[in-house]
Amino acid sequence: MSTEADKPTVLIVGAGLGGLMLGALLEKADISYVILSAPHMSSPSTPDSCSSRVGSTIMVGPNLMALFEQMNIDEEFKAIGKPTLDCIIGKDDMDVVCKVDFRHTVEYYIVGRPALYELLLRQISPHKSGVEISTTDKSTYDGDILVGADGAYSAVRQRMYETLKATGSLPKSDQEHLPFKSTCLVGQTKPLDFAADFPEFLDESGPFYCTLSKTSPYTWTVFPTINGNLCWVVMHHLDKASSKAPEEHRIRESENSQWGSHAAQAMCDETRHLILRFGTKKAILGDLYDLTPQDRISKVMLEEKAFQT
Repeated sequence: MSTEADKPTVLIVGAGLGGLMLGALLEKADISYVILSAPHMSSPSTPDSCSSRVGSTIMVGPNLMALFEQMNIDEEFKAIGKPTLDCIIGKDDMDVVCKVDFRHTVEYYIVGRPALYELLLRQISPHKSGVEISTTDKSTYDGDILVGADGAYSAVRQRMYETLKATGSLPKSDQEHLPFKSTCLVGQTKPLDFAADFPEFLDESGPFYCTLSKTSPYTWTVFPTINGNLCWVVMHHLDKASSKAPEEHRIRESENSQWGSHAAQAMCDETRHLILRFGTKKAILGDLYDLTPQDRISKVMLEEKAFQT
């Protein structure tokens, strides 16, 4: 790109973590872009994403930290991240399986997914803009490159695949549903008094706890954040891979998002009794559910698939 005229305009469909990260990198490179995301298609300068503003936590290591340094946001990230040195893995009978010590490897941080989203969102500036996008409100956007950052059930990918399928050039495997072997319940409590109820998380090592059930198909992990929240993840390991359910789930949610609240309450009810490995009294997952705002609880499917196209 030798001149300003050589630079393309990039249209990004999807304002999750991936879409915002790409937008932030284009911002640093001074390349024009527009981010589009339902339900705010008519306001690309104020992207929103249910999938990123809810959820639990993300553990960030050296791969992303190097990128944050290049973007000059590493210090901002460290201000919202909690360093972690220990992971305690145990069973629901309270036996400790092992303790993973990160002290002699590299630095890891725990950050709430919504906080990371907001950090990336602050890197995005309003932008005006061979690709044309027409949105449901009849608006159009012109650009040179179209990026589908709109999740596992990408509408951009599906439109591209329709064209390839019509010419007989779409591999059969790319036409199959996305399989998954586990579902996942995620959430983030309101700020808590660790000293009173969860003193283990006051430890300077920033430990997090992973519990493997001996009697049920669940694994659950609880992470502390720098703001005094507890982020929790409950994995339900299925007997066999399924692919039909995620598509039905997406249709029910009707917003092209696999991060919906449908059936979350049912999974909360099923797992309330599971025991936590910490606390001043015998605590259960239900105690964390009760401390979590309803709009911060989601049930998701963890699809795994590599596409040829």
